[in-house]
Amino acid sequence: MKKKSNLSKISALETFDEAAFFGSEDVPQDVCNLVLTLACIYNDYNDRLMALDYLEKAKPPEPPMETSQWGVFNGVKMHGIRILVAVVHELLQFVEKKRKTIKHPFFELVVSKIDSTHRESWEMLVKASHKDNRSHGIAITLHRAC
Repeated sequence: MKKKSNLSKISALETFDEAAFFGSEDVPQDVCNLVLTLACIYNDYNDRLMALDYLEKAKPPEPPMETSQWGVFNGVKMHGIRILVAVVHELLQFVEKKRKTIKHPFFELVVSKIDSTHRESWEMLVKASHKDNRSHGIAITLHRAC
């Protein structure tokens, strides 16, 4: 039986005021740029996950064998996984580079308003991105993968 696509799980299209990405007296342009860049990275990561999901629908007949079809399928799948790892690597470098902006009071206020599970994930990502924390827990896993 063919797997159903995750495309049906995509949220409805939302719009927002484009002025949200322009700095003001209270919110520096760097903070706006940070949010926009994080949104783009999130979108890129999800696009690649969707591509891998679609690839599963092209999987050759089971069981896996040493055939050209399985070779191509696995090669493309591994390429997709390497791209996902590259996106995570770039995200870690970006977060490390934007350490000062991440500590801006307005950005910290935004982070404080997200639900606790997502906030904890964000905090783990920030911690993992810092070079001085790369010998602990999740940071080891992320940096070994990248």
